[in-house]
Amino acid sequence: MRTNGLSVVMLATGVLIGGVSYDQWVVPRPAEADEPQPTTSARELCQQYPSWNTQTCQAIADDVDKALAMAAGEDPTFGEMGLARVHELCEQQGWDYYACETFKNDLEKIHQDARAKAQKERAARERERAALEQQRAEAEAASTPFASAHAREVCTQHPGWYHATCNEVATELDKIAAGEPESMDWSGTGGFCDRQSWDYWTCEKFLPELDRLVNNAWAHGATARARKICGQHPSWGKNNCAAVARREVIIGMTMEQVLAAWGNPMRSNETVTAAGTDLQLVYGGDRYIYLAGPSLSRTIVYAIQR
Repeated sequence: MRTNGLSVVMLATGVLIGGVSYDQWVVPRPAEADEPQPTTSARELCQQYPSWNTQTCQAIADDVDKALAMAAGEDPTFGEMGLARVHELCEQQGWDYYACETFKNDLEKIHQDARAKAQKERAARERERAALEQQRAEAEAASTPFASAHAREVCTQHPGWYHATCNEVATELDKIAAGEPESMDWSGTGGFCDRQSWDYWTCEKFLPELDRLVNNAWAHGATARARKICGQHPSWGKNNCAAVARREVIIGMTMEQVLAAWGNPMRSNETVTAAGTDLQLVYGGDRYIYLAGPSLSRTIVYAIQR
């Protein structure tokens, strides 16, 4: 029987002859004159598996090359063409069920080899990146001395941070712990990551650690800040001053105290009635503050939703 230009020697029942592999009993068809030239990867596959036609070799090569191209970050995922495409290739080749199963096994081996290659290349890139990062760190350390003992401590706790980063972070943490207002926009930390030459994922790990350091500094400086806040606003009372120093909002706070504790909201919704003014302040993280009073400037917190 002849299918798609392939001569297939089979028994009448369709069973392969005596355990002979499909590579031995399928004769490859010659390439068509008008077929596009296969890539190097496809030609290598056709040499390794002579029963595969050019279209099959190119389809598998494209699938593997695509997966390898995506392997720079996480472990690559192979076989993205899916079983439907594999069965389509089997039909184009004219293979029966048993030959197609053998093809699937060969395909899995190709993917395993490619997966191992991708992992090896990724490990080599990681070693190269780590060596380059070490060289940069050493050069930066030689040119940038520590600004303080605290900066040295920060770098000791975070070996991957440059001296300049540790100096900047330590200076800001010292200000916070002393009760001084923050001067750095911590949401704009892209400058740290760019200076460190960190990729997206490394930068994402840096942000929670930075938040932890800032929160610790706020906790250590809460008492000093509370005294300073009460000195600036004697009418607020110790409880409200302490809450603002801890970045907390409590029932009974005024609008001014809420803004001092949490800053400006993402948006506000104001409702004016005959009884006075109701105000909703909307903050990130699904946090809502509700105030009410005879006028906007005299509203008091009566509910907090987190």
